[in-house]
Amino acid sequence: MIEQRLIDQKIRKVLKDRSQKPNIINKIGFYIYIENHLAHLLPIIKHLPKGSVEFITPEINGIPKYFDRTDIPVHSSLDLLADSKKFKCVVSLFMVAPSWFQSLENHFIDGKKKLGSHYFKRLAEKNVRMQYSLGAMPLDLKNYMKSYQSIFVYGPYEEKIYRNLLREKNIYQVGIPKFDNSFSNTMPQIDCLSKLNKKLETILWLPTYDSLSSIPKYLLTMSALTRFYNVILKPHPLESSELIEQVKKTPIILSQFMDSAHYFKWADFVFCDYGGSAFGALYFNKPIVFLSPEKPEIKMNTYSSNSPELLLRQKFLTITEEKPKDIIKILKETDFWIKDANKRSELKSKFFFENPGASGVKAAKILRVKYLN
Repeated sequence: MIEQRLIDQKIRKVLKDRSQKPNIINKIGFYIYIENHLAHLLPIIKHLPKGSVEFITPEINGIPKYFDRTDIPVHSSLDLLADSKKFKCVVSLFMVAPSWFQSLENHFIDGKKKLGSHYFKRLAEKNVRMQYSLGAMPLDLKNYMKSYQSIFVYGPYEEKIYRNLLREKNIYQVGIPKFDNSFSNTMPQIDCLSKLNKKLETILWLPTYDSLSSIPKYLLTMSALTRFYNVILKPHPLESSELIEQVKKTPIILSQFMDSAHYFKWADFVFCDYGGSAFGALYFNKPIVFLSPEKPEIKMNTYSSNSPELLLRQKFLTITEEKPKDIIKILKETDFWIKDANKRSELKSKFFFENPGASGVKAAKILRVKYLN
């Protein structure tokens, strides 16, 4: 834990020296906002030259322990700003400025409340976005992406939207780097594998969180299904601890391994609500079942009508009721799922650049050419 006195000194230095010409770090910085961002970005980093990459963390009370798994140097963004340093290029999954920076907004730009882009402009000469998830697209997509110079997307659907809306940006299809290890022997086993009954099919439940989460409405229903299926619940990393405690009281197999990429191999069906989980199922050709949380319109009013998950919901099975018998009946209808597989095959090429196991290679090649030469 770093003394608050030292933190305050650095913050004062950030305020005082913001007009100073920065020293450029001629490397690529990878911004890790939370731990699961490593799973998205390490498959790219492994294909970049050794010594060309460093991490940035928004944490100011010491470097998080999860960085210990690599030997890559880590900087606090506070230290970088206080020392007037910035990277030649920073790769991030989304632009979220930490709370300590947001609290300084009146010192930086009078009257403006959104400082995320200002924060990232101070960290890098050029900002690159690696798509975090297919799913929701912000209603104000153009403003959301305004501070990125390059955007790495999963496939044709996103590229078309971004090219029409963001004509001045560099848009590249790269596929999904975080799934690369699924095509090698380096994928770790999930932590609940020993709990699966090999005689039963497995339902993988991948809800989002907050008002779009299906857990509150369907927890009892999914608990009832455990008599006939293995039901693995992999909650969102930001799910509330109170809801997790409720899940622990049920027969559902709760697994909180950080990244969902490792789970699809074991699923016979993937149950989703909103967010990007359904696209992982589509990528691995797994049957998709959408659940419908209560009053999703509370959150949906911030979605663009081009959001991919809205299109996907029109194509695949959506369950609105909580009756286990009806769910079991549809899961047993072989003809239905044969037709469903044909739809999945058609849609996969619409959403994903086809380079299984090599998405990180492609993204790294673009970064080398544009930002390391």
